[in-house]
Amino acid sequence: MRLRLRLRLRLNYFQHNNKMKKTKEVLFTGSDTEGGITSGYQMNDGVKLKVPYSFFGSIYDEDEERAVKIAMAQESQAAVGRAQLRKLDMLIGRRRENSHYLNEGLKNIKGIRGVYEDPDCYHAFHLYTLLIKEDELGCSRDDFMRVMYQEEGIQGIQHYQPNYHFTGLKKMYKYPDKLCPVAENFFYNESTNLPMHPRLTKDDLEMMVAGIKNTVKKVRREAFYLCNLICKIIMKKEDLLQYTGNRSQLGGTRHYKLSDGPGLNMRAIDVNTGSGLTYTVLPDRGMDISFASFKGTNLVYITPNGETHPAFYEPQGIGWLRTFTGGLLTTCGLTWLGPPVKDGDEELGLHGRYSTIPAKLVADMSQWIGDEYHIRLRGTTEEAQLFGTKMRLEREISSVVGSNSLKITDTITNYGYKKTPYTILYHINLGYPLLSEHASLVIDPVESIPATDIAKSGINEFRTFTKPQPGFFEHVFYHKLRTGKDGSTGVRLQNSKECIALDIVFNINQLQWLTQWKMMGQGDYVLGLEPCNVPTRNRVVLKEKNLLPYLAPGESVTNSIEIVLTDI
Repeated sequence: MRLRLRLRLRLNYFQHNNKMKKTKEVLFTGSDTEGGITSGYQMNDGVKLKVPYSFFGSIYDEDEERAVKIAMAQESQAAVGRAQLRKLDMLIGRRRENSHYLNEGLKNIKGIRGVYEDPDCYHAFHLYTLLIKEDELGCSRDDFMRVMYQEEGIQGIQHYQPNYHFTGLKKMYKYPDKLCPVAENFFYNESTNLPMHPRLTKDDLEMMVAGIKNTVKKVRREAFYLCNLICKIIMKKEDLLQYTGNRSQLGGTRHYKLSDGPGLNMRAIDVNTGSGLTYTVLPDRGMDISFASFKGTNLVYITPNGETHPAFYEPQGIGWLRTFTGGLLTTCGLTWLGPPVKDGDEELGLHGRYSTIPAKLVADMSQWIGDEYHIRLRGTTEEAQLFGTKMRLEREISSVVGSNSLKITDTITNYGYKKTPYTILYHINLGYPLLSEHASLVIDPVESIPATDIAKSGINEFRTFTKPQPGFFEHVFYHKLRTGKDGSTGVRLQNSKECIALDIVFNINQLQWLTQWKMMGQGDYVLGLEPCNVPTRNRVVLKEKNLLPYLAPGESVTNSIEIVLTDI
């Protein structure tokens, strides 16, 4: 539309100006010829417009007729342009207001420059060109534009490249490289143009200012931690150790017992990856994980019970809730989960017994492997009874110092002599400030099933979250996720204010479902993202629907889940 408008204005001028009637040909080389014009137009008074095929492509070729397209315009179209001219002062005034707002919002940001306006000039702000200084910002112009567009939704555009870099002109005139080095550096390394037009609203402008500020924070943080990581990668073990008096300076584990409250005498192991991720493993809760944080920001929801000793477990009904810690991982199973039910002669309480059974053979297998320090914690938990089921879970929790991820690898075995039901759910409980009204769930389900009528009312809002609400009743959804060829899939919770994302990666060949527990209550503010091998129904329902899996005597299965933290 901008190209057509400009052509109309010029045609109208040519047709109404006697001095121009003798003009036979006009070459229009403005930058608004994006994509070119499809046909030509010969005016009544002999004026012929030639328009380059593309500003970004080859505007000239060996055959000029193939590379140059002839502009098409009509007097009626030119009349529209004349009408628009009456609005010109108003349109420029709005551009100036918008640009001044951006200049004010972006001033004093190191590494960013707004548009300079000479006090003795009247700037029309046809473009708003943002200057990015790599040496001050810590990232390139292109990386800045990528983050600004992909993560903040603000697209930068490049205009007016040096003319001698057009392919056709380079062929015709053999221009050398770096003919104008200052201009080339400005265009290719320092500048980008923000959206600028009179219809921008104050909300649009505020969004741009906030998005650019967020981008600056992200690229600076990314540059710092990338540099930190590169330093760790390129340093050999023997060189790295010369900087430390004790290996624990780099990261590792710390073993202790809780000394107060309902967790008294419970074993705990703190893990520090040395690059921002920390978490606490509880061997006496089946090697589950309670607290977790990333660069000082809490990731998890902890119930009012806190870290509670398994001796306080109440197996009947919903008594499980009295010792439920929440945290980064609470394992549910191994032979039933879901709501309480009576299955034959068995009274099955909420979510099974697993998380209240202490692990044995707990071992810290952390060690150097080449130039990397690998943290590896192992433990074995057995859920068994005389004359009953005999299930064993062998767990390894691992991280690499310098990384921001942890991997949970479980091998579950029926070591008894009869077929046994096998159900497992990895109850990952995310909380404030990672979870807030600024958070969003990135998920790609093939199918999403609300567990209740109440959840059904929120089926269109399971990706978004609110502030804590009085009287909120939990929403539970069962998701079947889209996967890669190998069955790998995942889900992400990201927070635009905290600039953190948490990914949960698993395989549907092992864990076919993802249960989502959305609880926006006051004080009960939590998002459960729970990979599992069955929907979260009680065992009777699973049997009736033929959804209950079994393990044969001696049969084993292995599950792997990875949790990854990133800055966004």
